[in-house]
Amino acid sequence: MLLLALAVLVILGAVVFLFLMGSGDGPTYRLTHADVGSVERLVRAVGRIEARDSVDVGAEISGTVAAVHVDFGARVHAGDPLAEIDPAPFAADVARAQAALAAARAELRQREGRVRLAALALARAERDAKRARALAAGGHLSEQALDDAMTALERARAEHAIALAERDAQAARIPGLEAALKNARRLLDKTVIRAPIDGVVIDRRVAPGQTVVSAFQAQTLFTIAADLAKLRLVVDVTEADIGAVTAGQPVRFAVDAWPRRTFTGVVATIRPAAQVKEGLVTYPVLVDVDNGDGRLLPGMTADVQIVVRHVDRVLRVPLAALAWRPGRGAQKNGLLPNVRIRIVSREEAERMQRAMADFSRGDSPRPETEGTATVHVLFAGDRIATPVPVRLGLVGERFAEIRDGDIKPGDAVVIGSGEPGDED
Repeated sequence: MLLLALAVLVILGAVVFLFLMGSGDGPTYRLTHADVGSVERLVRAVGRIEARDSVDVGAEISGTVAAVHVDFGARVHAGDPLAEIDPAPFAADVARAQAALAAARAELRQREGRVRLAALALARAERDAKRARALAAGGHLSEQALDDAMTALERARAEHAIALAERDAQAARIPGLEAALKNARRLLDKTVIRAPIDGVVIDRRVAPGQTVVSAFQAQTLFTIAADLAKLRLVVDVTEADIGAVTAGQPVRFAVDAWPRRTFTGVVATIRPAAQVKEGLVTYPVLVDVDNGDGRLLPGMTADVQIVVRHVDRVLRVPLAALAWRPGRGAQKNGLLPNVRIRIVSREEAERMQRAMADFSRGDSPRPETEGTATVHVLFAGDRIATPVPVRLGLVGERFAEIRDGDIKPGDAVVIGSGEPGDED
């Protein structure tokens, strides 16, 4: 991690800068006070705002768009018409399917009539054959006449079987034609593109007269967000920082549209699939964001701070107190020159903090966990800046936690100087 705040983001509240000036052109020193407060470590990244739940709506059929009923920002309910495709070709398909089904049903009725006629003919042939066999047995009918009666019976049986088969074949066509009609009606219904969910239209990519083509991957015509009061912030976190990010951590972010406002969220999940762009490996971190006032919109970019560690009510000093070291002219035999004090307002101090942080961010490494450091303290009544060894706790963006050392709240610590050769 780089030193993001070596530039001394001093205590919020009244910050005391002590300008220690000797006679003539002596060095100038800046002091501030150790205090009790919070320390936090941040992961900084860039993110983009998306709808948490959104649906892409496309056309299931190909055709020419006849009308579009909604525009960007329109609120819709499930089933509301969004657009219409010219229905004429599909209505013609329905009419053809209806005609084909009607003709098939009429043909089936004919086949059923033929089955009944064949059944009557078969019954008559069976009676004739029975009578012929009886007469032939009594010697009252010739052999030829008996053969003719039996042949007629076999013919009647065959014709009845054929009639049954033709009827069954025609009946088998009916379900297919009914399905074709149902599908034609379904396609006709699809000419009206309807909203699948309640929500807000956040994207529209279609206009009247446009030709849409149904394919394996349907063309997106509309995007509907289910609820813009609940948004998602997708943050690209580098592989160096992703290990510190976990679900449930608080998030702060700002957007260009509202530069004076800080928005908040909570880390929801981390996607394990890495993204590589120009050699930089990042992981998407999903942050849940409440947007009850509707100020945030999908597509906005955000400067994000993920609070990965936070401690409260601890003794702390600004980061610059860890980095400052006396140079050639800073002290002579440990004595500081005469002291002049100037008290600056909180607003002025914050402006100085931001300017110094922007100038020095990332210039030097700093510790991030427990370790040791030296802080130069000007104890009350002394003119000597005493180097005090300390044990650090959490080292954050602006402050470092002091866990052990001869420092207490209110002690003046050196955070910089104007003397050439001093580390500042």
